[in-house]
Amino acid sequence: MEERYLRQVKRALCLPGKRKKEVVRDLREAFASAKENGEPAEAVIERLGSPEDFAGGIHEQLGIDAAAKRRRRDVFVGAMLLLLAAAAWLVLWLSRALRPAENVIGQADAMTSIQVSGSSAVPPLLGLAAAVLVVGGALLLARGLRARRR
Repeated sequence: MEERYLRQVKRALCLPGKRKKEVVRDLREAFASAKENGEPAEAVIERLGSPEDFAGGIHEQLGIDAAAKRRRRDVFVGAMLLLLAAAAWLVLWLSRALRPAENVIGQADAMTSIQVSGSSAVPPLLGLAAAVLVVGGALLLARGLRARRR
């Protein structure tokens, strides 16, 4: 139960890695001290409050606006996903535009009697990946921008 609480606090904190480790270390010490004094972990957790409340208190003490950081992160990640989707669609378009004509081998100027068959599964998968990136990026971007207006 204690480890789960520590993981949830760590996830809820909007701090650099080093500061998160310090906070988690201090929490571990608080749990160890309470255990030495015969206090169960459940009582310590009840005293500290939910992981989100505890993390919010840390943010408040340090003067950090965690919600603003999350909004900026959502906007940034959303924009990067949309950029990746655009790059995937560009690669897909280029792969189709630069494909040689049907039944032409190499860069021959005329038709041949040799039959070439088969196709690559990459373009359809690339198109699907680009579509997923667009949806994910648009959702994150919209969430970040909507939260900024509030």
